[in-house]
Amino acid sequence: MLRFIRGLLTLIVVLVLVVAAVAGGGFVFLTRRAFPQSDGTVQVSGVKTPVKVVRDTNGIPHIYASNVHDLFFAQGYAQAQDRLWQMEINRRGIAGRTSELSPSKSSLEADKFVRTLGWRRAAEADYEGLDDEAKVILQAYAEGVNAYIGAHENNLPLEFLVVGAFGSQGLNYKPEPWTPIDTLQLAKYMGWSLGGNYDLELTKAQILAKFGPDQGQAVLADLYPAYDYQARPIIVPPDVSWQQVPSLAAEVRDIEASLGIERGRDIGSNNWTISGSRTTTGEPLLANDPHLGIQMPSIWYFNSLHCQPVAAECPFDATGAVFPGAPGVIIGHNAKIAWGVTNVGPDVQDLFLEKVTDQQYEYKGKQVDLKIVLETLTIKGQLPAGYVPAANESSEYDGATNTTKITLNVRYTQHGPLLSDVDADTARAGGDQYAVALSWTALNAPEQTLNAALHIDRAQNWDEFRAALSMWDTPSQNFVYADVEGNIGYQMPGRIPVRAKGDGQLPVPGWTGEYDWTSYIPFDELPRSYNPLQGYIATANNAVIGPDYQHFISMDWDRGWRARRIVDLIEAKDKLSPDDLAAIQGDSLNLSAQDIVPYLDGIAVTGDAQKMLDAINGWDFVEQRDSVGASAYQVFWLNLLRNTVDDELGDLASDYVNGGDLNRVALINLLAKADSKWWDNTTTSAVETREDVLKKSLEDAAAQLVAELGADPAGWKWGKLHTATFKSQALGDAPVSFIFNRGPVEVDGGTATVNNTGTGGNFSKAYTIPPAKLNAIFAERTVPSLRQIIDLGDLNASRFIHTTGESGVPTHPHYDDFIDKWRNIQYVPMWWAEADIKAHAEGTLTLTP
Repeated sequence: MLRFIRGLLTLIVVLVLVVAAVAGGGFVFLTRRAFPQSDGTVQVSGVKTPVKVVRDTNGIPHIYASNVHDLFFAQGYAQAQDRLWQMEINRRGIAGRTSELSPSKSSLEADKFVRTLGWRRAAEADYEGLDDEAKVILQAYAEGVNAYIGAHENNLPLEFLVVGAFGSQGLNYKPEPWTPIDTLQLAKYMGWSLGGNYDLELTKAQILAKFGPDQGQAVLADLYPAYDYQARPIIVPPDVSWQQVPSLAAEVRDIEASLGIERGRDIGSNNWTISGSRTTTGEPLLANDPHLGIQMPSIWYFNSLHCQPVAAECPFDATGAVFPGAPGVIIGHNAKIAWGVTNVGPDVQDLFLEKVTDQQYEYKGKQVDLKIVLETLTIKGQLPAGYVPAANESSEYDGATNTTKITLNVRYTQHGPLLSDVDADTARAGGDQYAVALSWTALNAPEQTLNAALHIDRAQNWDEFRAALSMWDTPSQNFVYADVEGNIGYQMPGRIPVRAKGDGQLPVPGWTGEYDWTSYIPFDELPRSYNPLQGYIATANNAVIGPDYQHFISMDWDRGWRARRIVDLIEAKDKLSPDDLAAIQGDSLNLSAQDIVPYLDGIAVTGDAQKMLDAINGWDFVEQRDSVGASAYQVFWLNLLRNTVDDELGDLASDYVNGGDLNRVALINLLAKADSKWWDNTTTSAVETREDVLKKSLEDAAAQLVAELGADPAGWKWGKLHTATFKSQALGDAPVSFIFNRGPVEVDGGTATVNNTGTGGNFSKAYTIPPAKLNAIFAERTVPSLRQIIDLGDLNASRFIHTTGESGVPTHPHYDDFIDKWRNIQYVPMWWAEADIKAHAEGTLTLTP
């Protein structure tokens, strides 16, 4: 009966939404009820003095307060006005509580994985280590969020109604009060997304298991070539004080497990800072565009924070982007300095094979008790069909409340949680003999990343900026810097482990202690640069340092095509303007294709394959949405990759093709070797050549393009395959998602361009049965999530854009008003001066006690 009633309620909600959408006015009513009040005066319990929230014509809130508490209270209030649902679904996912909304096999497994990692437990430890000032700011921010929730329980965003009706919370779904831990756990999620290589460890282990130790090492050398330090830029060139260290070789080669993961590695970012000696303004310029997952609404929230007056007791005066759910500014500028970030990609995750017996594990010849942490999940109804409980969990169903309580025993060794208890991929790395623990810097000790961000916001010079970054732990970032005094700089922060042995490239024995982490690289020994002679610093996830640097940071740098292109464009002009920086951010030239296309010379094909070859040969290597050559090349590239590795790698191929720059370098190296064994198709009796593979790849690509876009090459435009669809978090493709989703829209760029509109892990879709369509394989999965250009000579002339719009409320004018600007490399003003902000205001809201 309960299921029938709930199903009926769900049907009613869907019908109401559909009818309302068709009727127009009803739909607007349902969504407008959550529109933020942007004008007038609101009395709220919690503020000490009146606070002004001035929203400009793009909906950006500029907050003016006389004290720190009220400043961050108002920031929490404003973010909740615009992005409350996004904040809610993010905190549930990061805390491992999505199954509470809608229990399913996949949501339960995801929650158990997150609970085992312990992001929220780590955030709780971080909170205890913060100083009183940071705690006050976090608490003030939470109070602001809760003040908004408390006053708007009856007009929450539409998603609460929809998800409640479809899921377990019911039509009266209300968010719980916001807490400081909800904010701090965001850093753990971002650290996981950006800060490690455990998935690559699993892939490499799987290849060794398939090919055996000796042949496997040769295969790894072909498939994962080293960074080309001669042809690609290094962020911080070698210093005479750096000492050469011997190359580190992987030690463990006897893994016999079979592993399988599907994670794309095209995520990245660009930033650069240019000295006034190289700019048309005579002052530094700083540009940044972080590349993150596509979603609706944007992953970023733009705001400015102004103490009035700025003084020691209220020192904040900054503007820029932040993640919804967090106080302060992550990327932006204050009155004196500007900064931007890209991901370093350091190796801060290691997998340890552990000998576990009952509730103990072996370590250095002794039996040590496992640490057990209990995690409980409560879901509506009984366990979902098809769900198989892990060995370390138990459950109990309560018929009176129609709920199931799941108890998860998270087991720890001294290296970290046993991820193999809940993750099949990791478990296969240990086989039947070993459990597998994960060591990760973000879990090993309390961190100060939030404190670092708040100190960056008020830093006034290079020394204060570096002092703030000395507190930054996870995820490690390439910070570029510029100030109004004309200085530019670079600093890499973060906790990077020093290993007693090994290089973290493969799972290693945990019971010996030989591969343990002994310390972290001291901050003053991390790479940095200040006012370099060349007059600029550029980063694009490429190698931070050369092979002679005294510490090991990573082997997994982006292979440097974006960095090469950015440096080439910077050096192409004596003086660069802000418009030049915008053109660089929108540059869609595919440098890697220039290394591959020449090998098509002399390949004889006919029919549609000849059309394909003609389109590629006539292409200017720019991946614009109206380009026929870009489509032809990209589909050819996918087939060349598959026709080269599929036969040797077998079921491992679908993972490898998602390798981003790594597989581009590998194929270019192999193309230079006409006699490479990789060209022979091991599934046939013939001996194929490089030219055979190139010809077949043209023919296969032509057949696929013709099947999807027709025989006329004029219709093979890149924008028909390469699109951006901004999907609502949690709702995705649900029946009512049309209300929340936007797109698809055609976009320029690709995974190997500065305008890095990446397909991420989509290449694995080519292996589904039946294979996905090309427009699904080449759809955007990662995007330049924010573009920002800061003019240190005139801060008010700075500009930015993020992907969708400031609001998270469908039908709001600022829900999707950035999309066309974003895809066309256009910007909106980053107003700084109070007079200009007021002159371009669409409303001023005053929060009073």
